[in-house]
Amino acid sequence: MKLNDKVEFSVKNGMSFTFNDEGNVVVYKANSLSGKESVIVNDQVVSESKNYKKHSTHQFEYNEKNYTIELIVNSLIKGDVTCNFSVENKLITAYKLNYIKKKTNNIIPLFVLLLVGVLGGVLYSSGLLPKWALIAIIAAAGVFGAFNSQGNWECSEQSV
Repeated sequence: MKLNDKVEFSVKNGMSFTFNDEGNVVVYKANSLSGKESVIVNDQVVSESKNYKKHSTHQFEYNEKNYTIELIVNSLIKGDVTCNFSVENKLITAYKLNYIKKKTNNIIPLFVLLLVGVLGGVLYSSGLLPKWALIAIIAAAGVFGAFNSQGNWECSEQSV
């Protein structure tokens, strides 16, 4: 999902941040599933690593300048991620990603999930529902719950 013209995020492909410095296009890609991180300057890979930590730093030199890209995952549960881009130890751009959950006070989805769970449990325990059907019902309820509680990613940019 494209959050703006310089930041993209998806569960499958990870995060991609694009920075500019005096005509140089610097792209930082990080994938939380594979752990692969790479920094690309003007279509040339200048740094690669594999990292599953909540804090990652890439320092590299390009055209006699020192660059630093720092990714900080403040909270995976709350969806709070910051990516800082510095040139010669001076912060140039910082992107802050936040996951904003949908605010809903609707009790009907919770009631439906509870009712399906109780009904499935009663039918299974009485022998009227096979195990595969119970698993299918639980999976369907999980998908329903996941889609019902989705939110949106927001990106804010701080440029110095």
